[in-house]
Amino acid sequence: MLIKQSGKCEECVRDFGQFDTVQSTNVECNKCRKRKKLCSTCKEKGCECGGEFQNVFDKFPNLLH
Repeated sequence: MLIKQSGKCEECVRDFGQFDTVQSTNVECNKCRKRKKLCSTCKEKGCECGGEFQNVFDKFPNLLH
């Protein structure tokens, strides 16, 4: 079950929208393992260490199929 995310992005402080889910906004860096709650725009910018932020759908692409 998808759970709607509430609150704001930790980077840009934008309110999460009606289509933002906990599963898509809770991300972890694939390099340093830092965890954050980010909007899709900030997620795509990547981590300060040079790694990429990944959500559960990135880690498990067949999850919804």
